[in-house]
Amino acid sequence: MKILTKYFRSIAFIAVIGFIFACDSVPSGGEPVKWDELKEVETSGRLSITGLEDFEGQFIQAHTSLNDFIYYLVAFNTFSQGYFEGNVVAYSENTVGMVVNGQATLNIYKEYSENEKILYGNFDEDYNNVLFHVGVWNEKDNYASYGTVTVNLANGIGSGVFELKDLAQK
Repeated sequence: MKILTKYFRSIAFIAVIGFIFACDSVPSGGEPVKWDELKEVETSGRLSITGLEDFEGQFIQAHTSLNDFIYYLVAFNTFSQGYFEGNVVAYSENTVGMVVNGQATLNIYKEYSENEKILYGNFDEDYNNVLFHVGVWNEKDNYASYGTVTVNLANGIGSGVFELKDLAQK
């Protein structure tokens, strides 16, 4: 049963990452969305994660859902959206974080849907006992480890210790 649970957790984590990378860049009509300006999304949200000493120099990102999936929170280093004639038209790119000195600090963005578009914005709310799912990976060897961090968020800012759930096999 533990193996099956780990399997489904891994599949869910990979699905969320895939969804984030696929959002709105090519709509169902098949034509790429065009934008004339790329803007970095500003946010007050910060997630500081410690206990990552075994993952020094590896990439990291996190996600969670709040309010029964009314919106998601995603944690990256930076996040940008494409604009066309002043209107947001598409998710465009993000940069993931990196573990340095056994810790990582990521920006938290609110992901929500508006007019059939996935958008990203500022997160500055208060929530207690928020469980973030965290992925840590080494791009060179192309493997990932999965864990969690539970935080209390005040004005969108929280910190916690990484708990390893599944160590990647090389």
